[in-house]
Amino acid sequence: MTGVTEVALHAQFISLLGPILLSAERDQLTGLYFIGQSDCPVIDGLDRSSTIDMFEAAEAGKEGNVPCETAVRTGMNGAIAGQSGKADGSGPSSGMHAGMPIKDFKIRRRDLNHDLFSRENMLRTCGETPDKPFAVKQGAIVPLQDNTPAATHDMFCEVHSQLQAYFEGRREVFTVPMLLQGSSLQKRVWEALLTIPYGQYVSYGDVAVAAGLTRQHSRAVGKAVGQNPISIMVPCHRVLSGTGRLNGYSGGLDRKVTLLEIEGFDVY
Repeated sequence: MTGVTEVALHAQFISLLGPILLSAERDQLTGLYFIGQSDCPVIDGLDRSSTIDMFEAAEAGKEGNVPCETAVRTGMNGAIAGQSGKADGSGPSSGMHAGMPIKDFKIRRRDLNHDLFSRENMLRTCGETPDKPFAVKQGAIVPLQDNTPAATHDMFCEVHSQLQAYFEGRREVFTVPMLLQGSSLQKRVWEALLTIPYGQYVSYGDVAVAAGLTRQHSRAVGKAVGQNPISIMVPCHRVLSGTGRLNGYSGGLDRKVTLLEIEGFDVY
C-alpha cells in the first residue's frame, strides 16, 4: 500500500543522565530525548514525575548510589552543576556553577597523572575513574505501546545496551540503525554531526562546512544542532562555540558536561 503513515513507537528507561524517551519507526531509531527537555514529545503513558520517583525509590536502598536528579548533575569533578535539565522553563544555555554560567565554561583534554602506573592512570586506561562517577546502572526498557513489534523492542534493547557501554567507557561508536527525519538543512547538519569522532569537538562553523555550507551559516546550523532529535548517538554535545565555550545543549548543560567528561575532557 502507498501513502501509509508509519506509527511511531516509544519506550522509556532510566539512564545515567536521567529518564530517557526513545522513538522509533519499525526497527529504526528516530528519537532519543531526555524526558523533561522542551522538545521531548508528549506521549500517552509517559509520566516524567512518576518515572523519577520510581528511580529514586529503587536507588534509595542501593549502597553507594545517588538519586537520579543528583546523578545527572555530578559533572565538573563531582560538583553538582545547574538545574538546566529540569522541565522548569530553563533553557539550553541555563545553569550556574561556582557563581559562573555553565555556558561560559570551556573544555580541555584531560591530562593523565605523570606517574604512568598510578592508580588513577590505570583506572582511566580501563575507562574508569578513581571515584567512579558513572557507576549508576540503567533501569529496564519499558515499551509504551502494548503492540510493540519484536524487531522494535530488540532495537530499543540494543540502544539501552550500547548506551550502558558508552557510559562505562567501553563503547565509542554507535551502530543502532537510525532514521533522521527533518528538513533538508537539518538532515545535512545532523549527518555532519555523525562524522565528529569520539573524544573530539568542533565549532558550529566547522559543522556548517562539513554540511556543505559556509561559516556564515553558523547561526542556522546552530539552530539545527539544537533541534537534533537523537541525543548522544548523534553527538551534538561535541559542538562548542567558536571561542571554545560550552554554549548550550537542549538536554541541559549539566548533561553536556557529563558527556564530555565521559569522553575524556575536563571543564574549566
